[in-house]
Amino acid sequence: MVRFFWIGLFALTLVFAQTAQAELQHYELDGTRSKVEFFYKTSETPSKGVFPVKDSDIRIEWRAIGRSSVDVTIDTGRARVFDPIASLALKSGDFLDTSRYPEARFLSRSVKAKGKGAVVTGDLTLKGVTRPVTLDVAFQRLVGAPEDNSEIVLRIRGNVSRADFGITAFPDVLEDQISLDFMVFLRRTP
Repeated sequence: MVRFFWIGLFALTLVFAQTAQAELQHYELDGTRSKVEFFYKTSETPSKGVFPVKDSDIRIEWRAIGRSSVDVTIDTGRARVFDPIASLALKSGDFLDTSRYPEARFLSRSVKAKGKGAVVTGDLTLKGVTRPVTLDVAFQRLVGAPEDNSEIVLRIRGNVSRADFGITAFPDVLEDQISLDFMVFLRRTP
């Protein structure tokens, strides 16, 4: 009888341990290292800019990735590109109109497992316009990080059409497609 008690207690412990691992894990953003880079072409010359990440709410369920969610707010008012004059133009009414729209936001609607990552479909709100966007996510771990997924990096990539968000200035010089490349450094919170 005592033997069955210990076997039952051990089995119950395993069930609780598996249940705990299957729950949504909340992750906190490292704002000093996390950023959204965007890539564009002007007159066939590739260029790069950066949006600082202002806030995020990222939840991951490792055993059922489809229950995960991503909510990232970008500080468009602090966006910058290759030179100060171009950065001012980026913030103007012709482009991001950051005096009226100081933030952009991506909110996931679905997350599907794909290889060692996921495909995240959600809504991007930029310059007051919301459009669906699909992004590829790769889960990464920095060298020396704990193997329990308490510290991870999300590499999120995708493309958007600036015209979809009403940003149509200088079509002869600036290509419509903008590539996004998020690097989000996360630490699991208790």
